[in-house]
Amino acid sequence: MARQSSSSDPDAAFTKQRSSNDAELDITPMIDVTFLLLIFFMVTSTMQPDEVLDIPTSVHGLGVEANSATLITISAGEPPMINLVGEKSLTEDPELVGPYVRAGMDGGSRHVIIKAERLVRHGFVQKVTREANNVIKEFDGAKFSIAVEDKP
Repeated sequence: MARQSSSSDPDAAFTKQRSSNDAELDITPMIDVTFLLLIFFMVTSTMQPDEVLDIPTSVHGLGVEANSATLITISAGEPPMINLVGEKSLTEDPELVGPYVRAGMDGGSRHVIIKAERLVRHGFVQKVTREANNVIKEFDGAKFSIAVEDKP
């Protein structure tokens, strides 16, 4: 037969008596503070709608009519050569691009296309672009495109 404990609690044998030196950590105040901080930051933060940005539409992949455009090609080399396609002339001076673009704009072309081979330095393409842009700014409705041309 099983021996019964002298106490009136039937589960007394299975309960462990805690000693007085066990430290208890009450995390309830820490949770309260965490929720108070969370509520504080949620209430004080301002929810602003996303800014409306005026981003230009992408024209990547769309064909540009090259027949009615002022076309400039830049071939790699030392020095890089600028081909003013309409005049069928080669030059290495970016300052000659401005008068060529002006002649194209005066002739009715409102689109300028600059093609550059992959190995042309970016700084040189910027110089040519700057010269063309100085003229394009003067004409309303003028468009400007840049392309990359690989060697065949």
